[in-house]
Amino acid sequence: PLNQDLIISSDDNLSVTLNNSMNLYLRQNYGLNSINAGLGLKARDQFDSYLAYPFISQSLSWAGGQVGIRNTFITEYSDLSLDSRYRTGWQGQLALRQKFIARSELNSTLNLAYDPDADPDDAFYPLRGYEHEMATNKGATLRNSLYFPLFKIREGLWTPQIYMEDINLGLFYDMSLPQENNKLLDQYSYGV
Repeated sequence: PLNQDLIISSDDNLSVTLNNSMNLYLRQNYGLNSINAGLGLKARDQFDSYLAYPFISQSLSWAGGQVGIRNTFITEYSDLSLDSRYRTGWQGQLALRQKFIARSELNSTLNLAYDPDADPDDAFYPLRGYEHEMATNKGATLRNSLYFPLFKIREGLWTPQIYMEDINLGLFYDMSLPQENNKLLDQYSYGV
């Protein structure tokens, strides 16, 4: 079956996104679980810019963990004609989730980009604690979170004002590393 998402956003001067994807391989056991291929189309900046991005993603799992890999090839056009292309790039993501003893869990996401024609703020999302993203279109960001359960509520606590489940302690460490050897663009953050 074909999976479709339609996203309409008023952020960044109105954008409309249509994502289409299809499962090429799907399995429930450990090992390679899925391979998906798709095509995303996006109109942004009040329809002044158009993006087309084919992608392929895979997921693998094992006892207590899983990893997802996604590769995206990005092209951007100034109008709907194919000869108006002004951006070509690649972005990749590796997302790891691993459970440890005492119900603790590590979540780690590595984003990579080689998108030389993109604006410096188009390739990466801001790290926690930073207002702006890394000002480059080539490099990597790594986000790590480690969670420890402090208080377990079995069925959830519900009152008309609040719904509460488990209470966890989380630690995070994030970093961004631009491809350029410019220490001024490096970003690091950590917290509880």
